[in-house]
Amino acid sequence: MSPSSSNNRHSDSRIDDNGARLLARLQRLVFTVLFLAVATGAAVLTHRHHFAFDWTAAKRNTLSAASTQLLQNMPQSIRVRAFISDNEQLREATRQMLRRYQRAHNNLILEFVNPQREPREAQRLGVRDEGELVIEYEDRRENVKGLSEAQLSNALSRLARKNTRWIGVLTGRGERDFLGETRNDLGQFARHLQSLGMRIQPIALGGGHAIADNVSVLVVLQPSTAWNDEDFRPVQDWISAGGNVLWLADAHGAPLDALAKVLGVTPEPGMLIDPSSRLNGQSSPEFIVVNGYASHPLTQDLQSFTAFPTATSLAWEAPKGWRFTGLAASSMRSWRESGDLSQAVRFDAATDTRGPLDIALAGSRAHPSGHGEQRIAVFGDVDFLSNAYLGLGANRALGSHVVNWLNVDDKLLAVPAVMAEDLDYDPDQIARAVIALGAPIILPLGILVFGLLRWRARRLS
Repeated sequence: MSPSSSNNRHSDSRIDDNGARLLARLQRLVFTVLFLAVATGAAVLTHRHHFAFDWTAAKRNTLSAASTQLLQNMPQSIRVRAFISDNEQLREATRQMLRRYQRAHNNLILEFVNPQREPREAQRLGVRDEGELVIEYEDRRENVKGLSEAQLSNALSRLARKNTRWIGVLTGRGERDFLGETRNDLGQFARHLQSLGMRIQPIALGGGHAIADNVSVLVVLQPSTAWNDEDFRPVQDWISAGGNVLWLADAHGAPLDALAKVLGVTPEPGMLIDPSSRLNGQSSPEFIVVNGYASHPLTQDLQSFTAFPTATSLAWEAPKGWRFTGLAASSMRSWRESGDLSQAVRFDAATDTRGPLDIALAGSRAHPSGHGEQRIAVFGDVDFLSNAYLGLGANRALGSHVVNWLNVDDKLLAVPAVMAEDLDYDPDQIARAVIALGAPIILPLGILVFGLLRWRARRLS
């Protein structure tokens, strides 16, 4: 073979190597450009459009169909204010829950408020607990304690209603002022109902005028002077026609015997005393502090105590066709005191009645029209909703629940309870052994063997 042919072959080999290197560089350059183009495009898309995928077995990070449909029927902006102090863990949990709603509603705004820095705002909105949410929609708002979908969606459902509820309040016989500002009045509770989209309408007793048809709930406050027949006639007609009634009794007011007979409920004379009651860590025997409630739709979400400052007990016997449920009762150590309260009190078996005694009850029957239910609620205390005591415990929440229930606004969305099926793993004995040995022994050995085989393969190549 001649030297010239050998040189030509070496030259051709160098040309082939240079071409291969150039092609490899070109391929890397094209790959880099395409990769950067795809990454840039993805960044632009994620900035303009939000995508989320729920790969959990039970879709526990996705809103139910009922909640999604509800949000689609709420076109206006929704404002959620979360009252959380410097607790980043709770704030992040709140963000994660509200993101589900923000994906289904493009105008839901979440704001965080530190109640320690803005105590007046928290007080104005009736916020009592850390993590409490204030949801506002149009001109209505509602407070929510808890982060479950059922609680949030049902609050939104109540805020979404468009038909106005009128609350009629009987006046004219020395009752407390439902719209007043003194300690004994109920003005703060009235404003709270208005913030929920309800309207308050005073109704003067006397004159025999019928109660308007647009009234959804009739509020009866204990008068200081007794009703006459003319006062009671419109109330009796209202109840006979299927009207809903909230009776806030007062042991110090004039008795309403005619109303008691129609409803089957009698506030008993005397005031309840409970030596075991404690309020804010102090002994408060004149307060009836209730920590547990009967199972009923209007008490199912109550998560705190209620305090009844001047309660009396209720004697009741459901009239034919009615179903009654005692909602709250005093403790076994309580009694109804019939003696002079200005002096030291103690239980007297001859004159006093030992507890537990009913303080609140709810009743319902088939509506006389044949459609739906007629409902009543009776409390042996009005002070728990007064300006002086509305902020105690769950007093405000209980009042809201009662009025919503009487308005027949207790229909809850069908929000299913989602179980985390993909987190429920119960391995057998063999699986437990594999898990126990795999992480500390088998997995490191496997990585070591794989590394040795790769090293050997490179040495031989």
